[in-house]
Amino acid sequence: MKSRSVSDASITLRNEFRNEILHSSRFSREMHNIWEAIVALVSPLKTFWVVRKYPNGSLDLKSRNNVIVFVIVNTLVLSCSVGGGSVMMILCSFLFHWNSVQLGYLMGFVMGFRVFVLLIFSPLFQHILKKIFRYDKDYVDNIDIVIFIFALGAEFVGALIKLVSSSKSLFFFSTFFDSFGAILIPCVHSCLVKHTESDKIGELFGAIALIQNLVSLFAPMIFLSFYSLTSAYSPRLTFVLILVILSIAAFSTLFIRKPK
Repeated sequence: MKSRSVSDASITLRNEFRNEILHSSRFSREMHNIWEAIVALVSPLKTFWVVRKYPNGSLDLKSRNNVIVFVIVNTLVLSCSVGGGSVMMILCSFLFHWNSVQLGYLMGFVMGFRVFVLLIFSPLFQHILKKIFRYDKDYVDNIDIVIFIFALGAEFVGALIKLVSSSKSLFFFSTFFDSFGAILIPCVHSCLVKHTESDKIGELFGAIALIQNLVSLFAPMIFLSFYSLTSAYSPRLTFVLILVILSIAAFSTLFIRKPK
C-alpha cells in the first residue's frame, strides 16, 4: 500500500514536471514569435544604415552620416506638425472660442494652401534654385540646403507668431508660414533617395512609412500630454516646445556633409 502511494506520488510529480516543461516551451515559442514579429516590423529601418561604397570600394561614410541627419530632421519636424496641429485646434477653441465650423474652415484653408505650396510654389522655387545652383543627383546640394533653411525658418516663424499672437487674425496668419514649411518633408525624402542605393529604394520608402506611422501614433499623445501638464501655467508653452524641437532640427543640419 505504501509503495503504491509512493508510485502515485511519483507519477503525479512526473506529470506536473512534464506539464511545466510543456508550458515553458510553449511560452518560449510565443516569446520567440513575438520577437520575430518585432524584428520584422523594424527591419526596414536598417536601410538607413547606408552601406553605399565609392568606386574604389571604400565605404561612403558621408552618405551614412547624411541619412542619419535627414531621418532626425524628418522625425522632429513631422512630430511638430502632427503633434502641434492637435494642440493648435484645442488652443483655438480655448483662446478664441472657435466652434467646430470655424475650426473646419481653418483646417480646410491650411490644407488647401499647403496643396498650393506643394503643387505650384515648390516646383517654381526649385526651378529658380536650379538656375542658381548646380543640381547633384547623388548627394545633398546647395538647392537642398536652401530649401532646408527656408522651410525650417518658415516653421519657426509660424510657431513664434502663435506663441505671441493676441488676436485671431494674427494666429490665422501664422498658418501661412506653416504651409510654406510643408516643402521640407518632400525635400528630406528626396535627399534620402539620393544617398540610398537604387536597389534599396523600396525598402527606404517602407522605412519612411514606418517612421511616419510611429510619429502619427506617438506625437499627438506626447504633445497633448505636455499641453495638459502645462496648460495651468500657460496654454502656449507647447509652442515653446515646438520652437526648441525646430531649433534642434536646424542644429542637426550643421552636420550634413557635402562632397568635396
